[in-house]
Formats: sequence, structure tokens, C-alpha cells
Amino acid sequence: MSTVTDNISGGSGSTSDSTAARLPTRPGERIYKSYFSFLWSGVAFSASTLTYAIGGALPFVGNTSLAIIGYLCGLIICMVPTVLAGMPSYRYGIDTMDAVKTALGVRGAVVMLFGILASSLGWTFVLLALSSRGFGVLVHSVSGVGGGVNETYVVVFAFAMLLVLWALSNRGASGMERVTAMVAPGQLISAAILLGLLIYKFGLSELFHANVPADKAYTHDPAQSLALAFEFGFANVLTFIPFVGGLTRLVSSRKHVMGPMVTGCGIVGAGFVSMVASLAAVLSGTADPTVWVVSVGGRWFGSALLLFMLLANLGTMVVFVYIGAVASQQIRVLAGIRWSWLIAILLSPGVYLAFRTEWLLEKVIAFMTYNGLFFVGILAVVLTDYFLLRRQRINAAHVFTHSHNGAYWFWGGVNWIGILMAAFGCAVYLWMYDPVSLRTVGMFRYIGAGVPACLSTAVGYYLLMKVFVVRGRRGGYPEGTRYESSKIEVTL
Repeated sequence: MSTVTDNISGGSGSTSDSTAARLPTRPGERIYKSYFSFLWSGVAFSASTLTYAIGGALPFVGNTSLAIIGYLCGLIICMVPTVLAGMPSYRYGIDTMDAVKTALGVRGAVVMLFGILASSLGWTFVLLALSSRGFGVLVHSVSGVGGGVNETYVVVFAFAMLLVLWALSNRGASGMERVTAMVAPGQLISAAILLGLLIYKFGLSELFHANVPADKAYTHDPAQSLALAFEFGFANVLTFIPFVGGLTRLVSSRKHVMGPMVTGCGIVGAGFVSMVASLAAVLSGTADPTVWVVSVGGRWFGSALLLFMLLANLGTMVVFVYIGAVASQQIRVLAGIRWSWLIAILLSPGVYLAFRTEWLLEKVIAFMTYNGLFFVGILAVVLTDYFLLRRQRINAAHVFTHSHNGAYWFWGGVNWIGILMAAFGCAVYLWMYDPVSLRTVGMFRYIGAGVPACLSTAVGYYLLMKVFVVRGRRGGYPEGTRYESSKIEVTL
């Protein structure tokens, strides 16, 4: 590993503070050195206001208890393979973008680059809009003034968050670890307090037996309700795929990879927070956390809780921005820019969007709903390629070259089988389930959409690769041609 790191150069012959973030991380450089340090990042990453909004929609599947159970099952079942997909990044210290080159090709990985940037920046600005509009609602609620939300407060809060986010993101990975470690415990305490208030006000029996009105439920079929909730959880975790590798490469011990992510990011962060939001939404009659938090907690205490929840979104946003910034260094024009300027460039659209937060939530949220399924095929391809075809062995030096002598050149730098099978996985998922219209096929109520899409993609990819690539001695597989690092130029 040291020879790879020591011999990588940027376009100008030396690494800047920006490109250094993309270099393979050595064991001694990794910032997550304990179970809880990584767990807190998982919690902060997933326990945002967005998770409260998702949780508020769960009861509409028809049965609140089934919704919570199904959602949690979907989270856990998808979380395990998602973390496994980050194992190449952990083992070799490389970013997600460099890890997927082994399956998609050094040029074909541009597909993943689009997905990472769309996810990281898209969700950052969605959270910015949710937070700033939530602050506007908060000021309106506390002041008791009639009329609508004052847009001036929304814009001012958005600009303030952008400045703070830029300052926090400037600190790189270490700053991200510190912010998430400070924010995450408070997020859990806030959710626990809200759950306690709900139990106090409504009692356990009513809490877990309340459902939305029958005319507002998506379905009255228990099996379909469970399947929809399961898929909500599964699809939510799919949106984590672009970020897992960028986090696992910063973990110092293998035993601290799976547990903290499944527990912190899945069960506690997304699962527990969504459960609280589900119960509160069905009992308060609204899925909007900016409304029910104040209703449940009272005008002043509830407002204080809501303000903390809005500010805590910075922990999630810092993770988004860090991962997006590292991935953006794959674009040559951005590779040599100072880290602080790179962060400023990535956040610059927020200056405009601060004035268009309502438009952003109306127009972009539908696109972001489809965001997760973009990765369902890539997840299957990456797992199959690394664990079954490569047997957990890659040549780290060869992910940092665009030479035709590189192991991951395939056909002109693209593994077309990987690209086509990733698209196939998306097509299967959309055929079985549309996350916006909630249209499903008959078998969906028994097997969902995510699991069959992943399995069918994995089987197809394995067979096609065995026949057309592995036997053809392309791609640097164990059975194929040996590629020597001495014949390539290793560069960022």
C-alpha cells in the first residue's frame, strides 16, 4: 500500500491538500479507531430531519406496527450487503469511486461518479431546504404572528447553514468525525425524549395501535403493507451506497466496520428515529416534523427540540459534502484545487437555492426518490465482482491509471457487462415497484423488489463475466492475465 501512495502524483507532479484526501488511507491515518467513534458517524449520517420525514410517511402503508417492523427488516437486510460493498475501500483504503473501477472499468466508473455527486449534493441541498423552511416555521410558531412563513428568516437561516457547513467541511475527515461525534448523542437523546413524551401523552396501548384513517391508507392488505414498508427501508439504505466506502476507508479495525454501521446507521439512526416519527405522525395527524415536534413538546420545549434537530442536520450534511468532495477529485479540473475552494464550489448552488427552497422541495424530491434505485444494480455488480470473481483481491495501483495496460481497462476503459447489468437491476426494480406512484406487480407483496433485483443482477453478471471476460483474460481476475504495476503510470 505504501508504494502506491508514495508514487501517486497529481496533474502537476505533487499532491495538494485537496488531492491528498483521495489518496489511499494507511492504517495509521484512519480516524475511526473505536467502535463508538464509527457508530456516532453512522447515527449522525442517518438520523436527520429527512429520516423524520420518511418515518412520518410509514403509517400510510395501512398498519403502523407492520410498517415499523417491515421498515426495520428492510433496513437490516439491505444494510449488510451495503456495508460489505464497502469492504474493498476498508481493505485498501481507497475511495468508493476508485473501488468501483474494478467492476465498471476506470472510465465506466463515471456512472458511479454521477450517482455519488447527485446523491451527495442533492441530499445536501434538500436538507438545507428542509432545515431553513423548518426554521421559518419555528419562528412563525414561537412568535405567534398570523399569516404565512416569513421567507426572510428562511433565506437568512439557509445562508447561515451554508457558511457553517463550509467551515466545518474545511476540516476534512477529522472535522467530520468530530462533528458527528458531538451531534449524534444529542440526536438520539432528542428522539428518546420525543418517544417518552408520546408515551406520557397517549399511553403505550394507543401508541402502538393507532393507524391512519382507512381512506388515507395506501392499501388494506397486510401482506402488501408489510412489503411496502420493507421496501421503504430497503430503498432508504440503497441511498447509503455512495457513502459507505468513503467512510469504511477511514476505519482502523475490521471488527469496527459492520457492527457500527448496521447498528448506528441502520437500527438506531434510521430505524429508531423513523419509529418515533411514525408514531408521532399518526397520533398528531401530520407527517411534518416541524409541526408535530412543537405539538408534542409544547411551544417552548418543543421549539427548542426542533431547533436542535434542524442544526443537527449539519452532521449529516458534513458527511455528504466530504464524500462528494473526494469523489469530485476524479474530475481533472477539480483535482488540484485547494480543499477550501473545492468545498466552496460544491456548495455554491446553495446560494441560489437559498432563495428557492420551496421550489427545491417540490421539484427535486421526486428525482431524489428515484435516487436509491440507481444503485441497486451497482450494489449487486460490486459485491459479485469483489467476493465471487476477484476473491477479495484487487490491485490498488491499477485503479489509479488510465492506461490500456491497466488491469481494469476491459474494453476501452469500460466493463460494458457491468454497466449493462447495473442498468438491468434498475429496470427489474422499476418493473416490480415504482417508488413514486407506488405501482407494484402481483409478486411484489411476497418478495418485494430490491431483493429479486439484486439477486437476478448478481446471477446474470456472474455468468456473463465468466463466459466473456474471465475466460478472455481481461479485467485482472485471478484466472486471467497477470498485470504488472511497473508497466503503468500511477496517477490521480
